[in-house]
Parts: sequence; C-alpha cells; structure tokens
Amino acid sequence: MRATAVVALLLHALPGSHGVATTFVRVPEDLAYAEAEARCTQIGAAIASIHSAAENELARTACGDLTSCWLGLVETGGDAGTAAANQTWLWQDPPAGTALPAYTNWAAGEPDNAGGVDQRNAIIDTAGEWHDSGDGSLGLGYVAYPLCRVAGELNFTLDHN
Repeated sequence: MRATAVVALLLHALPGSHGVATTFVRVPEDLAYAEAEARCTQIGAAIASIHSAAENELARTACGDLTSCWLGLVETGGDAGTAAANQTWLWQDPPAGTALPAYTNWAAGEPDNAGGVDQRNAIIDTAGEWHDSGDGSLGLGYVAYPLCRVAGELNFTLDHN
C-alpha cells in the first residue's frame, strides 16, 4: 500500500489587509532551500514571508517547537567578508517580485555568516527569531522544513489509497 500526499502539519491564519487571511503551513519534509521553495509552489503557496510581529508569531507557531523552518528571505549582495550592515536581504514574494523587508526579527548578532561562510538563506527558529543559513544542498548549510504562506483560507482534500 502506498500513499502519496502533501500533508500540512499545522495551519495558522491571521486576518490580513482587506479582510484576506494569511495562513502559514509547515510541510513535514526536511528539505534544502530550493526544494522547500518548490514544495510550497507545488501546494499552491509561496515560501513564507513575514511582514509583522503578529505574522511572525503565527509563523513560529506553525513551524513548531522542535524544528526550524525556511523563510523566503534571501541575501542578494555581499560575501563572507561583507559586514551584515552591508548585506541586502529581500523577500522572494511572487508574483510581486522581490521586496525589502519592512519588518525583521533577526536573532542577536544575525545575520552573521557563521564560520566565515556566506549564508544566503534565512530560517525561523523555535523562538521565532531569524538566522542566516546555507541553502542545505549537498550537506552544506542548514536543512529545515518548508514554511509556506497562503493568501486567504486554505482548503484542500487529502486522498489516501
């Protein structure tokens, strides 16, 4: 017997502007960043972007108490020798494109390019703080769970064979 499904472990919704809810979904697969981004797209969502403290709390709760999750926040400039103040971090928000974050919740000392290695992706931890991270490919960097953002209410049917 084989079952194929993408299962959302936790769903959390927040009324947004113009009465449209925002829902965060953690997909229960430990994936590299590019795979996480693709998995969010596969379920009709986008890799999570966070635009307020209230959304950050919902994202933290959806991610869970025992793991970290990928955010759609990507460093676009600098290298391992570049000071954090000179790095540019952008939300990857399709279809609008990329956008500078108006809200951030970096942990103390982050982003820090740990170990002198340029960390170009971001994760949210169990406390809701953000850290820079590698992309998780080829065993390099951090591997985490996809955290997806869905505009509006999330409705889905789970078929099990």
